[in-house]
Amino acid sequence: LVVAEDALEYFAGMAPVMDLDPSVYCVSAYNDNGLAHLAHDPSMVYRTEWFVGLGWLASRALFENEWKPEWPQTHWDHWLRQDAVRKGRECLYPEVARDVHIGEVGANMDALHFKRYDGRIKLHLPLEDVTPA
Repeated sequence: LVVAEDALEYFAGMAPVMDLDPSVYCVSAYNDNGLAHLAHDPSMVYRTEWFVGLGWLASRALFENEWKPEWPQTHWDHWLRQDAVRKGRECLYPEVARDVHIGEVGANMDALHFKRYDGRIKLHLPLEDVTPA
């Protein structure tokens, strides 16, 4: 996992949204559809019912009170996507990813899938936002 230099700033900016909006249960730094030709606005954030893994934030209270007692030994990401766990809440995710997966081979990755999808996700580079005067 490679993390953008502003990833913690992104999470710090989104954390208050989770605190103020009970319909939001997580903030992700990743965008499964954040391909370079689709991801342009680093300030845009979307909502989804789908748990977007690869770098995410949830409140300690949510984890301690709801998730920790039932946390599965394996496939926790699939578990977090279940309606009974999600409870109608949504996850926020950026148009331009703040982290990307770089492993071509692993438990849930193969080189072909990486080349077609994950290897093409655009990572936010804050210097791109600066235009010379």
